[in-house]
Amino acid sequence: MLVVDQGWIRHAKVRSHPEPGTAHGKLGTINAIIVHQTDSSTAASTLSEYESYTRTTKPKGTGAHFLIDKDGTIYQTASLEQKCWHVGPIYSRCYEQHTCTPLESKFYAGLLKQTGGGKPFVMGSYSHEKMKSYPDRYPMNEDSIGIEIVGRFLGKSNRDAHAPYETPTPQQQASLQWLVRELLDLLHLQRTAIYRHPQVSRKMEGRPAMQLLKALLLLAVPGMAQTGKHYPLPPNAKIAIGPLEFDKDRPHAAEECGTFRLNEARVRSRFRTYHEVRGDEFHSWYTYYPCGIEGTIIFNGRAWSFRVNPGNLIETHFPDGRFKVLGGKYTDDPSGGN
Repeated sequence: MLVVDQGWIRHAKVRSHPEPGTAHGKLGTINAIIVHQTDSSTAASTLSEYESYTRTTKPKGTGAHFLIDKDGTIYQTASLEQKCWHVGPIYSRCYEQHTCTPLESKFYAGLLKQTGGGKPFVMGSYSHEKMKSYPDRYPMNEDSIGIEIVGRFLGKSNRDAHAPYETPTPQQQASLQWLVRELLDLLHLQRTAIYRHPQVSRKMEGRPAMQLLKALLLLAVPGMAQTGKHYPLPPNAKIAIGPLEFDKDRPHAAEECGTFRLNEARVRSRFRTYHEVRGDEFHSWYTYYPCGIEGTIIFNGRAWSFRVNPGNLIETHFPDGRFKVLGGKYTDDPSGGN
């Protein structure tokens, strides 16, 4: 168990580097850990930005509680008792996971109609979500710890959805795994409390670096991966496949989804190999893209709908009428090539 003094970890692997300019008042109950990437080349440049909030008249700004340099050095820049601005406006958890109650679904349908999507929808959703309690919503600044990993975004602009961040170094990978394990133990959190920033808020998810972070967190927390039941399609089932459709509230959905395509062989392959996904596995290891292809399975005079998401996910009621989510390999590749 880590030794903590007024929110500061006392351990040889953690270097205290207080940055008062990133602290924004007292942090309440800690419900989650959120992993980020900095879009910077060095820890020094990130720390310099943090320090500018204190040295100058510049207002206090964004930052996280921990920063992991490329050599694996872990800096603690804010007390675990202090809130940092590291999340941003959160997604609606039920909207993203398609689990909203009829009342919530009605609210979001009305919001989408009223705002037309884009930033007004984002902010309206955030205002609604932050009134909820965790875990009915995603974690926010007010109840989460942030870990930043140093690494540049290699895209030309923030619309370049498929560009990667720099791949975390082996030293960063080892430090992240150690820190996550220790924080879960210290804070008495379950493995479902680990999130990647693009899961909960509007941050570009560079690939393949985030795919590697998924794998690292999987190794850091034994038992995270789960395998459920498979539902292969009967050989004589007929399959109808619709067009690719984009979520109206995400202005860059087309860029995020890439060139996702489906044919009958791919649909059959997915139903044969995908397993039923549990809630904690879904939120921790899959990327839910703002698009999908709907279709119908016809067999023995009955019909079942399905929706395939590029993040290797299927939503369906096949074969027993019970709604379920099926998942394949964890991926950040929306090309549909699985």
